[in-house]
Amino acid sequence: MKHLFDIFSVPNKPEDASLSYVTSTEAMVAWKLPDGKFDHIKLTLTTSDGQTDPKIVTQTGTSYTLLALQPGTQYTLNLQAQSGELYSEAVAFNFTTSKFICYRFSNI
Repeated sequence: MKHLFDIFSVPNKPEDASLSYVTSTEAMVAWKLPDGKFDHIKLTLTTSDGQTDPKIVTQTGTSYTLLALQPGTQYTLNLQAQSGELYSEAVAFNFTTSKFICYRFSNI
């Protein structure tokens, strides 16, 4: 007999998440994969004025670098595991990028 639907359970949230390397235009988030079954990790970046930018990370990814952030801007980052249409509890970070732009120079 063929099943007409799949059964999903709410996935566990990513573990030991941390936010680091916050500059004027970048931030890096890292985590351990949650126990149990899930399809992928979803990151949702929201600015203080409510604009959102969702990102999907593969099932095996354990870090992501947010690029092209605006200097001196407040952000909220939500990190969730997704299984079908179900999402884990969010791991949330609030952070503000530096107002000063850092340039990287190298010898040519």
